[in-house]
Amino acid sequence: MSGIALARSITSELVLNFQGLASQRSSPAAALRGGATSTDIGSALRVGAQTLASAVQVLNSTISFVNLASADLTNLENLTDRMITLAEEAAGGGVGYQRRLEIDNEYRELASDFQAIVEGAEYNGDNYLTTDGLAAIFARAGLNEEDSQSIEDVLGEFSVYNDGESLADETIVGNRPAHVSQSAYQEEGRTSYTEFEGLFDAARSLTDRVDASVLVEDLNALKSQISDNLEVLNEARRVVGLNVEFVSSTGLAMLEIADQITSADDAAEVAREIRSAVRKDARAALSQAENLEPIIVAALAFGNS
Repeated sequence: MSGIALARSITSELVLNFQGLASQRSSPAAALRGGATSTDIGSALRVGAQTLASAVQVLNSTISFVNLASADLTNLENLTDRMITLAEEAAGGGVGYQRRLEIDNEYRELASDFQAIVEGAEYNGDNYLTTDGLAAIFARAGLNEEDSQSIEDVLGEFSVYNDGESLADETIVGNRPAHVSQSAYQEEGRTSYTEFEGLFDAARSLTDRVDASVLVEDLNALKSQISDNLEVLNEARRVVGLNVEFVSSTGLAMLEIADQITSADDAAEVAREIRSAVRKDARAALSQAENLEPIIVAALAFGNS
């Protein structure tokens, strides 16, 4: 399948399109529609290599956002661990009311830190701790889930709660029915627990042993979601990295072949030479060949923005 995608991506039409771009007789958008000119193929390949070098920069910036998301999620995971520890203490017996107040106050501070990280994870109006935000960031590099199976697969692997988009959802609910000890019910004079709107609902209090017991369940669900999504971000980083490898290899092949071009070479033959070079240098990244055209379009748009 990767060989088919390579043959469909690096074609004589691609070479001709870069001829049109190199000619300066048409806009980038028009050139991509296939306007070949008398510009020699060597010049066309040099323009192609420059365009792909720009694409690599955009793809690397995308990896930077994945790294930011991973770092922020790791911080959220650490905050969640601390909140679980507090909730478990509050859910246990033999904890005095004053200590419960201290626990509740510390929990509120951690919750505030958690929400600040989530709200601050934004770039150009897109929150990179959401699936929609990451999809938009990927799309700006030409990695559209509509066009790329690998990107669609990665975005589909993220763990989201109740059809949401957050990678660390404060509305998440853990196991139900929640495990609450009989002694907790007796201590609080209750026979059932309350469901709240979210982990940080103002009405939810760790001074109440029953509420604390339910919170342990919900925080563990959050911890599981975050851990799962950190693994998916690792996969996203790998996939974008493969695109960097493929695009970089294609650009280098164009640059090398540009110096060997003769007047007898035609676009179809040049495309075959580029494909042959890429197969040798980026075999592991051939699975990303389908992304080449949208990545080129994105690089051209970025260069003209």
